Amino acid sequence: MSEFGNQSKSYLSELVKYAKNSFKAFAYENLSISSAAVFTPTIPADTKYAEIVLESSVTATVPIRYKIDGGIPTSTDGMPLNHLDRFDITDFANLNNLKFIRTGAGTYNVHITYYK
Repeated sequence: MSEFGNQSKSYLSELVKYAKNSFKAFAYENLSISSAAVFTPTIPADTKYAEIVLESSVTATVPIRYKIDGGIPTSTDGMPLNHLDRFDITDFANLNNLKFIRTGAGTYNVHITYYK
């Protein structure tokens, strides 16, 4: 039984290593959110994955909201994103639907690294 467990761990470790190394970073964008408008990143062709981090001057409330389902976020509707939150998105269609909006005054930078 323990031998099978060791093999499973080894196999899982290899899968994790493959998953981590299958995407290669090739582009970066700093999306500066400076007004109450909806902001959409410029997704490079061939993008399969993106890592996203929010840097915000506002830390007491939810500074940014986003949607990836094709809908339009508002200051009260959408997934909340706080200062230094990090998330990732796979699939080019999901990335093309990505939209951000600020919830109030402040300085916001959405850092996006694109992978293919």
